[in-house]
Amino acid sequence: MKNKYLSKIQAATKIFKERKIPLTSREIVEIAMRRNLIKVNGKTPHATMNADFINEGIRRSKRRLKPRFSRTSDGKWRYDGD
Repeated sequence: MKNKYLSKIQAATKIFKERKIPLTSREIVEIAMRRNLIKVNGKTPHATMNADFINEGIRRSKRRLKPRFSRTSDGKWRYDGD
């Protein structure tokens, strides 16, 4: 049986590619939940999304790859591409 949900990072990437504007992690989670892209179990999924963006950037930097997500001056996240 195939899992119908995306990872939070996959869902965020899909949303950013469609919207093309910076969004807060809370906005990303709300959009993904409305569209049934992710399954949420915890009380603070937006905090988990923040941590996922940060950890993904660290992993990519260690591999000498450009991080895909960056934080804007107003605290939103921006998709910088693959």
